[in-house]
Amino acid sequence: MSKIDLIKEELMRVCEELKLKPEPELDVLGKNMLERTHDIFGKEYPLLAWSERDPDGALAVIIELRKKSWFGSISCFQSGFRIKDGASTNLGEVELWEYD
Repeated sequence: MSKIDLIKEELMRVCEELKLKPEPELDVLGKNMLERTHDIFGKEYPLLAWSERDPDGALAVIIELRKKSWFGSISCFQSGFRIKDGASTNLGEVELWEYD
């Protein structure tokens, strides 16, 4: 399994973990972003998670893991979901760009 596959797997795991939290706790991520590091293949990667309220009242939660290359550029991998009326829906790649 490649590092990128492991990064994407970790993103999905964190996404599923956050889905279990109550909405008020996720709403706080809009003011206090979650920041922690994750060890993948012995290397630490920064993980960020934040939330945003949509005009329709839905709460979007975005999780981002950043990978630096040897040349100094950064690759960002994202996952996320949206909660409206108690129902959770995963965000697709195009939808994630709306919150970036």
